[in-house]
This record gives sequence, structure tokens and C-alpha cells, in this order.
Amino acid sequence: MLKASLYSMIRNLLLPVVAVIVCTQAMAMSPQAAVYAFEDDNSLAHASVGICVLDLATGETVAEYCPDQSLVTASTMKVVTAASALYSLGPDFAFSTKVYVTGNIDNKGVLHGNVVVQGGGDPTLGSKHFADRTSLPDSIAALLSEAGIKKIEGAIITDTSLIPFPPCVATWQVEDLAWDYGAGCFGLCYADNVVTVTFNTSKSGSGEATVRPWYPELKVNNQVTMYPKRDMPGREDISVLVDYATPSLTLWGQAAINSGLCSRTFANPAPHLLLKQDIAQTLANQGITVGAEEIAYKASDRQLIMDYPSPPLSDILLSMLTRSDNLFAEMILRAIGINCGKGASIDDCIDAVTAMWREKELDTSALFMKDGSGLSRNGRASARFLCELLQCVQADSSALGIEMVSLLPVVGESGTVARLLKDTQLKGQVALKSGSMNGVHCYAGYYPAQEPEYAVAILVNAFNGPRADLRKNIERLLINLFVQEEEEEEYSTEF
Repeated sequence: MLKASLYSMIRNLLLPVVAVIVCTQAMAMSPQAAVYAFEDDNSLAHASVGICVLDLATGETVAEYCPDQSLVTASTMKVVTAASALYSLGPDFAFSTKVYVTGNIDNKGVLHGNVVVQGGGDPTLGSKHFADRTSLPDSIAALLSEAGIKKIEGAIITDTSLIPFPPCVATWQVEDLAWDYGAGCFGLCYADNVVTVTFNTSKSGSGEATVRPWYPELKVNNQVTMYPKRDMPGREDISVLVDYATPSLTLWGQAAINSGLCSRTFANPAPHLLLKQDIAQTLANQGITVGAEEIAYKASDRQLIMDYPSPPLSDILLSMLTRSDNLFAEMILRAIGINCGKGASIDDCIDAVTAMWREKELDTSALFMKDGSGLSRNGRASARFLCELLQCVQADSSALGIEMVSLLPVVGESGTVARLLKDTQLKGQVALKSGSMNGVHCYAGYYPAQEPEYAVAILVNAFNGPRADLRKNIERLLINLFVQEEEEEEYSTEF
């Protein structure tokens, strides 16, 4: 009897404790605990980490870790550029490429002058990402044909003066400048400002190279050597130097014989000359001949015949953020500087962006913007600044006429985050811009992707171990932050 009473007493004392333990296990991890669990990972032992989760309605910080530390953002800097463009330019803004003629047209259909194409900084001209549009060369040819022009006595002139030289950003690393993702900024962009070089590796010696698209002014100095696989002096590697002044591409390195066609896409040092050629060829196809020499003219003699608009800014931003397009971001930044009356130099444009956010009473002391794309390794921002910026643009979405969240890629579904959280409950539920480069992995965006309630920024610099492991750790963090699971756990009260 005494034994039974003792059992009953112990049972009554322990049951509330067991219940508390079970309830604690069933509760979701708190947001701040989720952040601490993430930061405690061994791969981040020597890393710099900045995390901020902000309640959009109240502005309160839900969870954080070193949120005010300025860190390299990589392509999450595009969020700053995109948000700035919505305020400065508006979602319906369109770049404008203007086409003029000089001289006069006689009764035989001869234009005794030139066709002048004045660049307006449109990065979508001839872009494969907007291939469904009627091209500028086709539009010009159709207009001149309708006007009865059969011959242009002068030349096609391409005016690139809107963007000052040099076309590349001074803080970009030299090894990035020659590749497609480091393409330069011009008053007249065309065909994404890139060319593709294909090497025929069927024989030894200097590899035969084919450039597409090609134009006569582009010089190619090909020093790539072909070796039998067994005699390769090192791994297959092709490098390039782009000279914007010549313009030229100097190629060197080695590739294996019989490895098939080897292609690399490089920055085009003179896209306006490719456009000039394409216009002349399109006119020729319409039976309109073009002279070789420019006929002197005064600016006041130009007659506007076409204002060729880009797609609306909202479409360009969606394409830019989804694919993380550096050229689009840089040209949008230039448009902001010009529209604000600051100018088109990189410094003027960054000053315009910084001043804009200061006027909106955001603390910009943690923003060190060096470009519009985040390709510069000197570009930094804090997780808190990114979240406060995202909160600001979300709050003003009605006035802006668009929600920033609608422009960001969605995890598990689109863009550079299509694989992130793909097989989890968060698939389709978080809108994030990613950013990565050597030793850098970042995200910034909203949860949920529809009618967002939180802004989130995760910036990681100098991590150890494989990037894939860090990505999985970030997935766990996001799940612990935003997935609320109610689990029923069975437990026994029997002893």
C-alpha cells in the first residue's frame, strides 16, 4: 500500500514536468533561436555573418545576428538598384533610342545624308532575353522603305556618347572584365554586349576560332594552343584580354584535341559597331544601299524619324532580378543618375541612389555601393539596411504602382533560387534575390511571396567548406524561421 502511494505521489509530481517538456518539443523553434542555431555551424566559425528578419507591419526586428555589420553583398546589391529605380524612374519608364536622318531626300529616293542612331542606354536592344520584339534594324528598314528611300549616300552613324568612357567599372576585378558577366556599359548597347568564340579542336597547333556575331572592326588575336589530351601541360583553360580601344580580343591558353567544339562567351568591346553592321545588312536586304563615308552635318540639321522604346522598366527589372543580369543592373543605375540630373558616371549614379535613401530617412552609413550589380568586391551593405529598404518599398507599393516582391525570383520555382528549398514546405513561399561569388553567399527578400509579412536578409562572407553545405544550412534556417509545424508527440505516463 505504501509502495502504491509513493508511486502515485511521484507520478503526480512528474506529470506536469513531462507535459512541459513535451509541449516545448512540440513548439516551433523561436526565430532568434533559429538564427543562433544557424550561426553555430562549424563552417561559419571564421565567417562574417549578418542576419536580419524584419516585421513589415511594425518595423520591429524579429531576429538578428550582427545586422549592422557591412558585408559584401554580391548580387543582392541588385535589390538596392531595383528599388531605387522604382522610386526614381517608375515601373513604366522606358529607355529611348532615337533615330535621325540628316540631309534631304531627292525624287529618286536618295538620302543625301546619314542615318544617326543615338543611344539612350537601353540594355535590351537586340537582347536574346527580349527576342520577341521587332528589332531596331528591322524597324529602321521598314520606316525608310515606307519613306521611299532606296539609297543612303552617307553612312550609318552610331552615337554612344551618353555613357562616359571607360565602359567597365573601375572596382571590378580584371579577371571579370573579359567575360559575359563583366560586359561593359555603353550609350548604345546591343546583343547583350557579348560575342561567342567557338574553337575547333580537331587538330593540333593554334586552334581555329570562329566569332559570332562578328563585325569587320573586331580584331581577334588567337593564341590558344591545341594539345593531345595526354600531352596537355595543365588543365584545359582559355583566357582572354578585351581591348575596348582597338577593339580586339586576345585569346590564349590550351584545349585538348578532339574534345569537340569548345565555346566561350566574352564581352564585346564595341557593340555599337555590331549594331551598325546589322542595320546596314538589314537595309541591304530591303534593297537600300548605304555609303561608306559619313557626310558632314550639324546637330541642328538632324531630323528625328523614330523614337524606339525599350520594354517597360518593370519587365526589365523582372528579367534582371530573375537571371541576375549585371549589364541590365548597371544600365539601370546609369538611368537613375541621368534622371536625377547627377550624370552618367558611376560615382554620380551612386551619389544619386544614396541621396534618395537618405531622403527617405534610411540610415545609409552601412551602404558602400560601388556598382549596380554587386560584381564589385568592394560593394557592401548591412542586413538591416537591406531589410529596411525592402520594408520601405513594400510600404510604398500602392504609390509606386507595383510590389517589389512580384519582381523577385521565388524559391523552388524560378531564377537563381529555383533549386533552393525545392523539396520543402517553403517551395513557392519565399521571394529572394541571391548573391554569390568566391567566399560570399547571400539572400535578401520577402516571406511569404504573396502578401509578404517579413523582410529577410542573410549575408555570409568568408565561409569554410562546400557552398552546398552552407546552402543546406540556410535552408534549415529559413524553415526554422518561417515553417510552423504542430507535431503531436506520444508519451507514456506508465512507469
